[in-house]
Amino acid sequence: EFVIGGIKSPWGSPHDLGTINPGQRVELSIVGSIDSAAAGQTLSVTASVASSSADADPANNSATITRVVGEMADISINKMANSNIYQPGDLVMYSISYQNIGTSDSNNAFIEDVIPKELTNVTASINGGPPQIWNSPYSLGTLKPQDGGYIRILGTLSADAVGVISNTASIRASTHD
Repeated sequence: EFVIGGIKSPWGSPHDLGTINPGQRVELSIVGSIDSAAAGQTLSVTASVASSSADADPANNSATITRVVGEMADISINKMANSNIYQPGDLVMYSISYQNIGTSDSNNAFIEDVIPKELTNVTASINGGPPQIWNSPYSLGTLKPQDGGYIRILGTLSADAVGVISNTASIRASTHD
């Protein structure tokens, strides 16, 4: 469809704009949808004008715009702890879930979660796998649309831990989110 003067109409090409007087400006907006399969591809659109009247500068009668169709990755992360109150010596478990809820790949994704110094003997289980040493940042590689997983981080609260202990996990990727 196209919009001219605030009125939407079905698009047909060519479109007759009628007489355009000297100095008059006519703005035409063409509106459409791009299939999500076009993500990452280059799209070029050319608009041209023509008239039965003589044209002093026919070199400016067309214009082309070229754009890369945006990738639509949308990565998310959620983190929970097994309790809100701990005592020194308690086992602390952080559960992290992540997912690409977008329609395009999320490239070079990674989770960053720097564990507080008050936790000792920290291990992580990735997607139900065996415990391993937690290293942050943790590379996820490419997350396809709807791909996701979970991480369980376990540690023991040190004997000298006091006050509020804060811990944040974040997810990032090289693909625009």
